[in-house]
Amino acid sequence: MAFTANNDINILQASDIAVVGAGAGNDTYVLSPSTLSANQKIEISDAQGSNKLQLIGGLTIASSVVAIDTVLLTLSNGAQVTVNGASSFSYEVGGNPLTGVAGATKTFAQFVTTTLGHASVPTGSTVSSATNSVAVNENGTVTTGGTA
Repeated sequence: MAFTANNDINILQASDIAVVGAGAGNDTYVLSPSTLSANQKIEISDAQGSNKLQLIGGLTIASSVVAIDTVLLTLSNGAQVTVNGASSFSYEVGGNPLTGVAGATKTFAQFVTTTLGHASVPTGSTVSSATNSVAVNENGTVTTGGTA
């Protein structure tokens, strides 16, 4: 995938390997239920600009692990997406940027607590884990314990 110094929209997909990062610009990383392979592992690392992780409606997160500045999302198909520098990202839950449907935008702390269902973001090196599945609805809401 070719990245620019502009504001890129990056659809995470089966051809992505290891570390993905667009660099300069305010970039959006789109996480869709249909574009990642089963058990695929991707790491997002982009410390430049104001970046966003867009979780498309229909996505189901089977479990999550949260550290002070990192989040690991395991999807229903076993694919794993790690966001490094997670506290500097915003998170748009639901919607679809390709069709112009807006989701609910959240800070890292809001995403961890209201979307993933953790009590809080750890303040030290402690990692918290949740095994409740979370289904992302297109309207920006989530349903826990089910699939989208």
